[in-house]
Amino acid sequence: MRRPDLGKILSERTVRLAVTGLSQAGKTVFITSLAHNLLSAPANPVVLPIFRARLGGRLLGARIEPVEGRAFPYEKLLQSFAADPPRWPESTTGTSALRIAIRYRPRSLLWGAVAPLSTLRLEIIDYPGEWLLDLPLLEQSFEEWSQAMLSLCREEPRATEARPWLDFLAGRPEATEANARAAAELYTAYLRRCRTEHGLSLLQPGRFLSPGEHWGSALLHFCPLPNSAAPLHALMRERYERYRKEIVERFYADHFRRFDRQVVLVDVLRALNIGPAAFEDARRALASVLRSFRFGRSNILTRLLGGARIDRVLFLATKADHVAPGQYANLRQLLAKMTIEAGLDMRFEGAQAEVGIVAAVRCTEPGIGSYQGKSVGLVKGILEGETTPKVLYAGEVPPAPPPRELWATQRPDFPNFQPPRLDPTPGEGVPQFGLDEALDYLLGDKFA
Repeated sequence: MRRPDLGKILSERTVRLAVTGLSQAGKTVFITSLAHNLLSAPANPVVLPIFRARLGGRLLGARIEPVEGRAFPYEKLLQSFAADPPRWPESTTGTSALRIAIRYRPRSLLWGAVAPLSTLRLEIIDYPGEWLLDLPLLEQSFEEWSQAMLSLCREEPRATEARPWLDFLAGRPEATEANARAAAELYTAYLRRCRTEHGLSLLQPGRFLSPGEHWGSALLHFCPLPNSAAPLHALMRERYERYRKEIVERFYADHFRRFDRQVVLVDVLRALNIGPAAFEDARRALASVLRSFRFGRSNILTRLLGGARIDRVLFLATKADHVAPGQYANLRQLLAKMTIEAGLDMRFEGAQAEVGIVAAVRCTEPGIGSYQGKSVGLVKGILEGETTPKVLYAGEVPPAPPPRELWATQRPDFPNFQPPRLDPTPGEGVPQFGLDEALDYLLGDKFA
């Protein structure tokens, strides 16, 4: 019988990092920048200084390794930044993975005697944020979920956008497959308008907007029902139960069982720009996600997986370079306020949950200037669709969720910028801030 290689066991470990985000939060950019900077850091000490300092000169190299299944298209996405003019890469859909092997020398003399060189394999799993929002469905009956979704439809802009779908249900359609499909299509169109026209985030079921391999499946032919649509109730309830078991539960059982750490990206500035409804909806979506990540005995993940492995969750406000440095503390504090209630519950259960800010690809330079007679922080960058840099006062970020009336008098207008042109070969890296701190939080404890 062949004896196990103790040196190999000690010297090779894998950390599986799941990355997702609420709508348009920038997870594709985050993963691309993280990978390129990890590949560049061994040759360039200024790329990830905090990460390199953690290893104390022990970092030797990094490279991408092949993965089974659908690979994250890192090389293709990186070329978007090298184009002339550079452009933001297209969003990815479905699940994909990217594996980076990080070679380093262990700190411990005893460990080093057994395994003088160690390898940490970082496997980054990319999946749509819409799917993450489906996790709460596993703890809701069809009737409870319907009541929650219909309650949201009493508020604008949902009330107006839901009218075609609700009018169809008000006609008490018969329980036929054709009617179930028609109701589901009207409901999906309602969800799509809520996302694209109003920037809303709490949109369930997630697969209706990001179906992946289930595009066109009859499993997606259901929707929330008011009591007036009783003829469809049995059919819709059965379809909902199948969706939970065959799609949602299977996804979490197959994937979450393997996750060690989780990153959730949030475009707080975009929510502020759109208005109070979008901001409040993002807050609700985050609260829903955080409740699902609780790690106590009663948690759905613990019951579903037989013991959840995820021990650290990091929430990041993205595109932080779109505002001046004097606003960074407020941006972080605002995200913390949006997640505080459920985050406290997570910490009570023993898991680590943190919030931070990040610019995975920094596209502005900070400065100081005068605005309306007072000294303020400015940013300089090329606005999307333009060709020359501009110096702008990007506005102030409130440190707490603002009252609804604030939007009427001081509506935020945070700009969007074009990315810098980057060298796709490893070495130069990607200009960023906050990515280094995030990486240290997520991986720092793994380098013995």
